[in-house]
Amino acid sequence: MQNKKWIAILMAALILVCGNTVAFANGDLNAVYIEDTEADINSGKIPFIDENGYSYNKVKQIMSAQHPYLVAFSEESSEWIADNDYPDYFAGAYFRNNTEFVIKSISLDDAVVSEIKNTFGANTIVESGQYSYEDLLEEQKQLSQEILSKNLAAYSWINMEKNAVEVVIAQDSGNKSSVSPEFISKLSDGPFSVEYVNSFQVQPTSYIGNNTGCYYTATSHTSSLGCWFTHAGVNKIFCAGHSPNGVTGQNSKVYTSSSQSTQIGYVSFAQYNSNQTTEGDFAFITVNSSHSPADGNQRVEGFYTSSIIPNSTYVYRSGKSSASSGYVLQTGVSIIYDGDSGYRINMVKANYSTTVGESGNAIVAGNNLFIGIQGGGTYPSYFTPFSVINNYF
Repeated sequence: MQNKKWIAILMAALILVCGNTVAFANGDLNAVYIEDTEADINSGKIPFIDENGYSYNKVKQIMSAQHPYLVAFSEESSEWIADNDYPDYFAGAYFRNNTEFVIKSISLDDAVVSEIKNTFGANTIVESGQYSYEDLLEEQKQLSQEILSKNLAAYSWINMEKNAVEVVIAQDSGNKSSVSPEFISKLSDGPFSVEYVNSFQVQPTSYIGNNTGCYYTATSHTSSLGCWFTHAGVNKIFCAGHSPNGVTGQNSKVYTSSSQSTQIGYVSFAQYNSNQTTEGDFAFITVNSSHSPADGNQRVEGFYTSSIIPNSTYVYRSGKSSASSGYVLQTGVSIIYDGDSGYRINMVKANYSTTVGESGNAIVAGNNLFIGIQGGGTYPSYFTPFSVINNYF
């Protein structure tokens, strides 16, 4: 898609700056998120689509209502993961009817319910779950190991709303092995459910074209940039790893357009290889000293750091030519881009639409919690969660 105003956006657009930092081994990360103005969307200047039929203002209301629950859950569950110690009661988390936050619990004793409400909010709904999250996680890990060792055309993830380990099986196995009836029969007992899809193949959302945009010399690809951030005192930008095809270094240059008149910087890190399986699909651009983000009026509230994302979390993306929103469908997803032989694993699947050329869009939840980077798929879409990106600093 055409990036009609990238230079203007790069230098002077409304930019949202994170109000807090996340500590990393190599310094603090300060993210800067570029978002289209509400006026541009409401006027139709920037096309906006919500796949559930909501207006932009309605979507923002839903996301604002989810925000306090997401902040609390991200903080709590990140600690559980770091300590590898999950509450005995915890069986899952999801949003119901957009704004009702539900915690599934093994126990409905008054003391447990009180603890949950004190932790996540007084209006949190507590409902019964049969299997603990820890038990589901163990089952899911064992299944994943078998799937990987046998190179099966499948992946597993924890569907917290169903309180089950869901196994997704591709009927078109592509370059993987077909799933046997014996494997499927093992899923008839226990906390399992099965979903069949045609294939895991999706379209990456950058493309080759001679037009205005974020232009990569390594591939002649045009796509969007996600958000600015400062790490160890250096300005960088998140983008999609497939846009430069994983090529890094001073010669992997990034320009504002295919005319190559104004260089943004170069790709200094990329998590992508078309022939190998990688966790996620993202890259960092080290920005030239002549470029710096403008400080806008709105500030991002922070980062969603946990790898456990409640089902039906509402997310929003805005790019150089469009904006859209929808809710999280699955986590821990495996996909393969058209023309690749390697898979992207631990992606998030969501029901928002994306136009070609929007790879690298920043994905936010709640009141601008940075939650990931757009990768592929026009509908549904797939993004790399920040919990994966966080591991590579």
